[in-house]
Amino acid sequence: MKIDEIDKKILQELCKDGRKSFSDLAKIVGISKVAVRSRVKKLQRYGIIERFTVSLNREKLGYSISAFFEIETVQGMRTNVVEELKKYENGRVIYGMIGG
Repeated sequence: MKIDEIDKKILQELCKDGRKSFSDLAKIVGISKVAVRSRVKKLQRYGIIERFTVSLNREKLGYSISAFFEIETVQGMRTNVVEELKKYENGRVIYGMIGG
């Protein structure tokens, strides 16, 4: 799927606030509400927008500990390990590194 400047602007706005209405997005990007809805649905269908979610302030919820783990994997298993780690909702960032 080819992404144009309007799609990029819609994505940018949704990243700022995933609850922004189609009407608000239409005003910002300068197209109709129906066109915005169609574009968002297409972005979802193609997997560019995977889901809409909230961003929590984890410190205010009492999660103020940072931990860093180094995990060595057998060649070819990196993707499986990353997918398993993504299942933990308290994990914020996963970095992959190559080399030793």
